[in-house]
Amino acid sequence: MINLKSLQYAVVVARHGHFGKAAEHLEVTQSALSQGVAALERQLGVRLFDRDPGGVRVTAAGALVIERAEKLIAGAADLRREVDLLRGLEVGTLSVGAGPHAGDLFVAPALARVAAAHPGLQVRVSTGYFAEIFDSVLKAAVEVGVSDIAAWRTESRLEFTSLGRHRIILACRPAHPLAGRPGVTFPQAWSFPLAAPLLTGAVAGALPARCAAGRRDEATGHFVPAFCTESVPLALAVARSSDALFAGPVALARQDLDAGRLVEVDVSLAPIDLEYGAYTLKGRTLSPAAQRFIASLKEVAKEVG
Repeated sequence: MINLKSLQYAVVVARHGHFGKAAEHLEVTQSALSQGVAALERQLGVRLFDRDPGGVRVTAAGALVIERAEKLIAGAADLRREVDLLRGLEVGTLSVGAGPHAGDLFVAPALARVAAAHPGLQVRVSTGYFAEIFDSVLKAAVEVGVSDIAAWRTESRLEFTSLGRHRIILACRPAHPLAGRPGVTFPQAWSFPLAAPLLTGAVAGALPARCAAGRRDEATGHFVPAFCTESVPLALAVARSSDALFAGPVALARQDLDAGRLVEVDVSLAPIDLEYGAYTLKGRTLSPAAQRFIASLKEVAKEVG
């Protein structure tokens, strides 16, 4: 009987094109990995990989095996998930993908409530930029994604739960040159470093290709802020102690604004707001944990306002 673990070994080797990197990813020794793949090759009677000093190349037979193995591994994961569905919230795994700002604004407080109510649940959180999280949900790598959803509302393969629109502000330290200045223009604002996540889409296109705020990546069109970070606490700390501007939802800067550590920059143009939301793969039965998590997200969204 073909061992599912050996199939997984072969899939990861094919993905990385290198036994050493695959072993590191799987957290096994390279010897154990090589033995597992060799055993699979003996069982099947075909060579799956051609070895060379630079790594490995998948053979024609290997490509067929890898394609079928990926389906078998996915099927086994789905079976495990369906069994967990029957067993409820006390066991199983909840996988969540959190985009920039959404993790701090919604995911962290919602997961805290779920974890407190169901301590037996295993939670796995991955972070990334908007497109990465959407791709993970579409590939069923994570069950629930949470991020800005404005650019993806028309994606028919996903079910969306809106968490409301949230005003995006620029904030600076009280001694900043822009503090208290009325009618600041965006060109004036962009003459200072920006502390924010990677900016994409229309927002990225509205900024100059290169300025003190950051620069546009010519390959992707994304705007890379001078202080590019997904960490809200780090972005706020940078803004509190330098001339960098914090850019993000007003709710995330509320404590600093109320305490006077930061002040909102009075930008003269129309305010910017983003719609955040949760999304899941359409037609996929949600686990009880995912259902409870989404319910908690809604509760948090009401409180954030």
